[in-house]
Amino acid sequence: MKKFVLKIFVFVLVSVSINDSLKSQTGYSWLQPAPTGNSLVSVDFINKDTGIAAGNKGAIIKTTDGGNSWFSVNSEFLTDFNSVRFVNSFICIAAGKSGKIYKSKDCGASWTLVSSGVNTDIFDLDFKGNSTGYAVGLSGTIVKTVNKGNYWFSQNSGTSLPLYCVKFINENTGVAGGYNVILKTTNGGVNWINLNVNISPLSGITSISFSDSLNIVAAGNTPSGDVYRSADGGLNWMKHSMDIHRVFGGSADLVRSISFLNSDTGFAVTSYGTILKTFNGGVNWQKDSSFRPSFDKTGIFENVFVSDKSNIFITGGGGTVLKSSDCGTNWIVKSGFKNDIRASYFLTAKTGYCAGEKGMIIKTTDFGINWTYQDSETEFNLNAINFSGNNTGYTAGENGIIMKTTDGGNIWSVQKSNTYFTLKGIYFTNALTGFASGGDESKSTGLILKTTNGGEIWNSSYINLSKGIIASVFFTDISNGYACGANGIILKTTDCGLTWNENKEIPFDLHSISFKDSLNGLVCGSDGSVYKTNDGGLNWNYIKSGVYKNLFSVKFDKNGKAVTTGELGTVIISSNNGNSWQKKNTYTYNDLYSSYTDDNSFLTVFGSFGTALRYSETGNSYTPDKLSFEGKEALLFQNFPNPFNPVTTIEYELKSSGNASLKIYDVSGKEFKKLFSGFRNAGHYSVSFSGAGIPSGVYFIELTTSFQSVIKKMILLK
Repeated sequence: MKKFVLKIFVFVLVSVSINDSLKSQTGYSWLQPAPTGNSLVSVDFINKDTGIAAGNKGAIIKTTDGGNSWFSVNSEFLTDFNSVRFVNSFICIAAGKSGKIYKSKDCGASWTLVSSGVNTDIFDLDFKGNSTGYAVGLSGTIVKTVNKGNYWFSQNSGTSLPLYCVKFINENTGVAGGYNVILKTTNGGVNWINLNVNISPLSGITSISFSDSLNIVAAGNTPSGDVYRSADGGLNWMKHSMDIHRVFGGSADLVRSISFLNSDTGFAVTSYGTILKTFNGGVNWQKDSSFRPSFDKTGIFENVFVSDKSNIFITGGGGTVLKSSDCGTNWIVKSGFKNDIRASYFLTAKTGYCAGEKGMIIKTTDFGINWTYQDSETEFNLNAINFSGNNTGYTAGENGIIMKTTDGGNIWSVQKSNTYFTLKGIYFTNALTGFASGGDESKSTGLILKTTNGGEIWNSSYINLSKGIIASVFFTDISNGYACGANGIILKTTDCGLTWNENKEIPFDLHSISFKDSLNGLVCGSDGSVYKTNDGGLNWNYIKSGVYKNLFSVKFDKNGKAVTTGELGTVIISSNNGNSWQKKNTYTYNDLYSSYTDDNSFLTVFGSFGTALRYSETGNSYTPDKLSFEGKEALLFQNFPNPFNPVTTIEYELKSSGNASLKIYDVSGKEFKKLFSGFRNAGHYSVSFSGAGIPSGVYFIELTTSFQSVIKKMILLK
């Protein structure tokens, strides 16, 4: 059996200098996963220590210790990156949507937009030699650079089909794969020849390896995982199968990326979290599904990179980075790969709880900066959480699981729910009386459970056999409550759940219900549906939300605003009881299942891959939460003077006592000088650094504590 380890990290905050031309008012900060929760689509290493990964919504992270720890080098431009590559130790290139190509000359510290000459999406990059690179994309796009990415010019690919991948073995000889096509050039792209591979069934070649002048392996995005292999430079091809099976009742586990160490040994990863390995050039594949979730959740893995004979890296959804140091025998999570957060409940702005995938319960006591795992007694997915007092709380989920804590989450004990149906909602009106809702989706059965003794005994309060699962329950007082669910069902009780009256006129599946007061309430559901009542649920009126994604949660905050979250990072806000809605940019494609707004109007949204994103609100606009970016435990001030010659002063401030270090790195990311490392008392410090005897150039200062890492750029100019 393969062994794998999930490594849990304390939340790390990073501050970096970014080219001013790229700055934008994004208005958010990642609380978790750190340093990013966005999907990482591409990863590359220039040496055994220094690597970079990029992905959705401008996510770029970097490592300087062989992939053991990662920090953000950009969080403020929003291009979806599909590929990132090193040209040399200093220069990196990232490319993605709408033909955008960004170049870094300082190993990722700052980035500049360069013209690609095209506006079609770019899917892959490859560089060979010191200056020559290629990019491929939609509509048969191929562009080339011969000056390290400063200038790009188009080549004639001979096809209008999308090209998804490109690989060169030297500056002139390379292959490109796309939808039903594999191309090859031997003259630097002056001519691209269609190799006429019999790709059947018609499918896209999503990844390609060209390990030497003869051996080419290409992977297709068919349900079985077809592999096309040539041992003679592309003249003849053999088709093999990875023998990947459909999952979750028919979903295709598509291959996203392959990478080869040599002509024999290679790896592949799939969207549902399968890792595959071959020892014979792709003819046969071993499969490891250790990282596949127990439910239908795609986007787990996006890219695999074989660094050397021992070290392999995988990136994917939720900022995931996995590393193997023994050629794929064991895998350790280095970043991301967190469980989905399905529900949240905050007692105060400082103290809150989240529940989610695989029985996860986490708690924060510092505004969401740090989270600790609670002792949960289940592996079932948890979908709802609610507290009836400062220390007494409940959570509910799959297989009828209901758990209770009476000590603020230190211990959670399983309650007897008397059902095996999935529970989606839970709500307590006082210390003793509570309700849980759910049902069996496969049978369209819905139910509501009730307890009158603090969860010791749960009995049926409502059940239907064919009208759909009850997804959410909410009470405005001890007697008046509401519930909603599949097939547009809305229920109301005026006698504390003894009887429930049905309203079945809404043509959407409903996922959440919330009331501001006894009269004003909202429901949300599929296809962006929002309905409002202003008469205590007697009538419900359709409200145009402006979005068409599934909406999973609606809540009124303490200031009376309504926040609705949903599919693919959807957040909409209403300041007038739900009469009109404004869409907010959330800078993630992760599904969002819950939200919380504190007394200072900081909005935090929670969702898939452990997403916790914070916004701070000023008036009607959202601006960055400065504390989240700068950090609460340590401050690193810009060195002065900067540029300097030869001496500069570095000042920093520690908010609390503890272990810390101050290091200098060169532009390649290698540690250059350690100024100190060890215990430091809280206080303000100053240290001089001399550049005498070292070359002019860009250097980086990194202040590291137990809670964060802060980086500043300095320039030695002689």
